[in-house]
Amino acid sequence: MASHELFIYWRTASAQATRAIAAAQAWQADLRARYAGLAATLYSRVDPTGMTVTVMEVYAAEARPAATPVAALVDASFEQLVDREGREVLGPWLAGTRHVEVFQRCPPQAPQPGERA
Repeated sequence: MASHELFIYWRTASAQATRAIAAAQAWQADLRARYAGLAATLYSRVDPTGMTVTVMEVYAAEARPAATPVAALVDASFEQLVDREGREVLGPWLAGTRHVEVFQRCPPQAPQPGERA
């Protein structure tokens, strides 16, 4: 069964971005400590006006060798937990709402005849 990945984006005021990102990084470190095998990453970009920064949280199961089974870490209950805790932890820095998107990784495409693997 393929694992889902969460992509959560939100904005913060540029003046607060350093503190907001530090809080998000500390919280993601806590999540990784609580959920073995969780990959949690953070991305950011300054918005065109320069007044806000958009932050993207990404959650997925760590890549493991095919022989090593991985439980579906990123499921509906994990999504609810991250949504709830994220509002609590990041609330002071949110400029609007956090938007949650769930995607499933596409399987690798098999090489076509005549292509190298």
